[in-house]
Amino acid sequence: MQRLISALAFSIAVASIPVLAQQRALTVDDYARAEKFLAASTTPLVLRSGVRPSWLPDGRFWYRVTTEKGSEAFLVDPVKGTKVPCDLTECRATGQAPGGGRGRGGAPGQAGERNEVASPDGKRAAFVRDHNLWVRDVSTKKETQLTSDGEKDFAYGTNNAGWTKSDRPILLWSPDSKRIATFKHDGRQVGEMYLVDTRAGHPRLEAWKYPLPGDEHIFMLHRVVIDVDGATVIPLKMDPDPHRSTLCDHIVCRGGDWADVHWSDDGTQLAFVSTSRDHREEQLFVANTSTGESEKSSKKRRTRSSNQVTAASTGASSSRRRK
Repeated sequence: MQRLISALAFSIAVASIPVLAQQRALTVDDYARAEKFLAASTTPLVLRSGVRPSWLPDGRFWYRVTTEKGSEAFLVDPVKGTKVPCDLTECRATGQAPGGGRGRGGAPGQAGERNEVASPDGKRAAFVRDHNLWVRDVSTKKETQLTSDGEKDFAYGTNNAGWTKSDRPILLWSPDSKRIATFKHDGRQVGEMYLVDTRAGHPRLEAWKYPLPGDEHIFMLHRVVIDVDGATVIPLKMDPDPHRSTLCDHIVCRGGDWADVHWSDDGTQLAFVSTSRDHREEQLFVANTSTGESEKSSKKRRTRSSNQVTAASTGASSSRRRK
């Protein structure tokens, strides 16, 4: 038996030699070839995907998709069952794809404006500069600063989950384009992640906030509503809540929209779901956007057999399913 075991071990060792011999060091060309298969390169090849409607007061909606001709906007009348090319101001303003949640936000604009979020009426676009939120008048190009107390690691609309990040702000315009729902993103106590760019010559060290499983501190959201015309910040009267959503560990999930946040039709209320760090508890809030008063409406605790959050209150609603 001992001889048999020794013979088998020797056979396995000999058989592995060709496999090891076939391994080779990866080259720059190998990495470049693999990079071509990442989402940034493959997504433009997929046509008519990611439809997100932007509803109009008369019951119609428009949306923008990529077709064989490039970026195209279409106007849909659900009652008549018609779809035609959209020539409304909203469709022509910035080439912005529409957002959801009875408001607008989250989708990038055209090149040069990809880090802005256009208002539903297409007249203004919001962006972040030096940790604060600004708006730009689309026609006059005039820029107006809306906030002034943003700082490093505690900035407005920060789009950073650690494992993914972007310079595009996370926010949601009200349907009348007069208010913006967003937050101050608190990462001051969150640990950092480091990446060394192994380019030719001196490497470049990149560092950013990245909470890991088991860390004591994660990103926290200090929710606010901003009156755009008056450049007034109304903090919502509630405790900071975790950077979580009902759909994923980020607050921007499917389609690039800010998850679990919805404006009422008249823009006077904001409904949103606050999710615990472990995704076991979800609390629906309905906030008065003029005073910041935030009322708890309903609470859901997840179990293995229940993973749906549904709530409705006074003209603002939220219904999400985690899959």
